[in-house]
Amino acid sequence: MEPGNQNTWFYVRNRQQEGPISLFELTKMFEQGVLYENTLIWNNDLDDWNLAGSLDQFSSFFKNTLSSVDRQELLPLDCLVEWQSLIRYIARMFDLAIFSSLVGILLTFFHLIFYLKYPSNF
Repeated sequence: MEPGNQNTWFYVRNRQQEGPISLFELTKMFEQGVLYENTLIWNNDLDDWNLAGSLDQFSSFFKNTLSSVDRQELLPLDCLVEWQSLIRYIARMFDLAIFSSLVGILLTFFHLIFYLKYPSNF
């Protein structure tokens, strides 16, 4: 793809400039939810980087969608992902504590039965 083509677009994702991509590829990324209305995009026809939601040709993708702020309030997935490993670790430690307690109780119980049945061995 030629960088001088007016159909050539660049965008910023994860603080990295990406592209060049075609207008078709860019619209597919908006349709699939890969890019959002607050994504910075640019091509040769624009003077500066713009938010995708502020350009008329892309505004139709965002009419019925949640803004990024609303999305973060409703679905704090970033927070969930960060805490997921800690939650799993705590759950495993809890399971281990319960299992160890049960094993200890069973060993004590069988030791007591063995002691009552064969007191001369102790």
